[in-house]
Amino acid sequence: LFRTSSCLEFKWSQKMIMNYPCVRTFQVELKFRSRFCFSVGSIYQAPPLFVDTTLTSEESSGAIRRGTGERLDGGGRCKLVGVAVLDPIDDVFMNTFLNLPTECIAYLNATISIASAT
Repeated sequence: LFRTSSCLEFKWSQKMIMNYPCVRTFQVELKFRSRFCFSVGSIYQAPPLFVDTTLTSEESSGAIRRGTGERLDGGGRCKLVGVAVLDPIDDVFMNTFLNLPTECIAYLNATISIASAT
């Protein structure tokens, strides 16, 4: 939840599913799904925007955006990147304001630890 004033409100929720990092190459991939909601008090509430992408330690690119992640280092740190298409929603104002459809890019700095089975 992010509020810019007493009226404007942004909410988001996400779901992430990680494949086990490749121990040989230190590559990481994470399935990222998120839902963003925008409202202005009780006056206006836009339909949610959905982001669905794979965050990777490699390269992610679309038609207009591109980013490069970083593989796991010795301390378990990595940078993940993913490009996703934001599809139009059933709201002319938000489609125009955000210039939908368009692409977005997400970066995630992460520290990953892997516990050994005992």
